[in-house]
Amino acid sequence: CIAQLPGGELVLTAFHQVQLGEGKIREDILLYRSTDGGLTWSDREASDLLGREPYFSVARDGTLFITVHLLPQDVRNEKGSIHSYIHRSGDRGRTWETRPILSRDIAGAPDGAWALTSRNVLELDDGALTLGVSAPEGHDLLWRSTDGGMSWESQPCAFDGVEKSSLWWPFWAETVLWQASNGDLLGLFRVDHRVFPLPSEEPPEAGDQYERMILYRSRDDGATWSREPDLDSVYGEMYPSVIRLADGRLLMTFTVRDM
Repeated sequence: CIAQLPGGELVLTAFHQVQLGEGKIREDILLYRSTDGGLTWSDREASDLLGREPYFSVARDGTLFITVHLLPQDVRNEKGSIHSYIHRSGDRGRTWETRPILSRDIAGAPDGAWALTSRNVLELDDGALTLGVSAPEGHDLLWRSTDGGMSWESQPCAFDGVEKSSLWWPFWAETVLWQASNGDLLGLFRVDHRVFPLPSEEPPEAGDQYERMILYRSRDDGATWSREPDLDSVYGEMYPSVIRLADGRLLMTFTVRDM
């Protein structure tokens, strides 16, 4: 994931897995920097931040966030379950404060449940920050912060047309949040293709390579969400990212898995 800080500096993050044997791993977050528009990059900075699949979000004041989750196989996982973290930096990624997100932070979720977040922390037009937080079977919250991510409050949210018992995964997991110019909130969700099949095609009986993207919209600040018409998409599309171009158009990139 790559992001631009105020002043033009680019930061790039990745993660590296080391196989330790007997089913154990260690996954390290790496950082790179560029001050010339990406032509050259610094040596990698290995951090001691926990988690995998790091994703950047940058607030307008330059506060930098990384969202991640930690697998049980990681030797540094002392909880024994999949859980998440928000890493926050107010000094361009030089130092970090970390907020764990566990099942106990999600109302109604059983102890030790899988706790995951949206990919991004979204800064709203009014300056508040929001983050999706979920456990399986429809335990879904939106977290809000009005102090730049130093503290968070949670509110429940509901999704029209979703049978909660079918959500074996945390529904907000890997979602990319976006605010439209009219103020509506949008979510690009990665979903199980068997629970949300394409109307014109039988879902393949396969693993997560065939999962896909769907779109939800909220017109009431995230309390309720309604399903939007399907994107012109196929199975196996996920990992979206959205930016607004200088002329006002939106550009979305995404991955097509190998299927």
